[in-house]
Amino acid sequence: MASRATPDLIWSLIRGYNSFLVSQPNARFTRERGNLLNKHNRRFSGLTHARTADVHTTKKGLVLTLKKTASAQKQKPATQRVNVQLHKCGWRKYSHVLASEVSKYRPDLRRAAMRRAKKLHRASYRPTVYRLKKEHVPKPKLTEEEKKAAKTAKAAKPKAEKVTPKEQTEEQKKKIAWALKSKAIRKSHQPKTVKPRKHRYAAMSKKLRAAKQAARSAKFAKEHPEEAKKKAEKEAALLAKKKEKTAKQTKVAAERKAKRDARTATLRAEALKTLHEQQAKKKAAKEATKKAAEATKEATKEAAKKQ
Repeated sequence: MASRATPDLIWSLIRGYNSFLVSQPNARFTRERGNLLNKHNRRFSGLTHARTADVHTTKKGLVLTLKKTASAQKQKPATQRVNVQLHKCGWRKYSHVLASEVSKYRPDLRRAAMRRAKKLHRASYRPTVYRLKKEHVPKPKLTEEEKKAAKTAKAAKPKAEKVTPKEQTEEQKKKIAWALKSKAIRKSHQPKTVKPRKHRYAAMSKKLRAAKQAARSAKFAKEHPEEAKKKAEKEAALLAKKKEKTAKQTKVAAERKAKRDARTATLRAEALKTLHEQQAKKKAAKEATKKAAEATKEATKEAAKKQ
């Protein structure tokens, strides 16, 4: 196609749509070979130009791919591209090779090729870390006499005797009791888990709950009459205090309301008074203007008669 059609014609055909196009909301990219920046642009397109350059990575390192321009190679796509291996070494070494190769082939793509190669090199580069090996220190070999002596020493060590509950001393018993007590205290201080949605009074009605409470209170009064009496007196005192407090609050609220109503009434009366005064002033001004107009009219008429 490149031999028959010009780059301008090919670009005009593939500009709107092609199979390599990847469109984004703010930009358009391509995935064809030979496009160094993967931009949908005539300058960097790998489909329109006869000469294209591409940089990619392999296991051996970076590779520069160039397209052959000979007419014999155009019919064989497999042999149309040449790979230039850039060996795994420092950036300074193969950057010169890359720059010289691309500038000979297509000078306008030298900068783009260098940028792509540098980014790929940074992504694939892993610095070598040299770790020092630990020196192997061999264990000292023991003789047979030393081994026997170690075994006898181990056997001669007194073993800890197990104490049965009958043979326990008073101190040991006190320690065990204290440990059990502390364990119980720890358990009691732990937060209790609340059962979700399943409360024992969830399904009960209000009347049933009230009846159960009354039965409980009656039972408590039978068993402990003095405490029940004290409890009833306390509750009565609390109720009386609550009633007094509510009465005071209602009284204060009523006084505040009366004051507010009186203030609003006085303000309304003052506003009405000022309004009536303004209206009377306006009426008097209108009458004065009317009288002045009538007087001027009469004066003009008399002047006209005299003439």
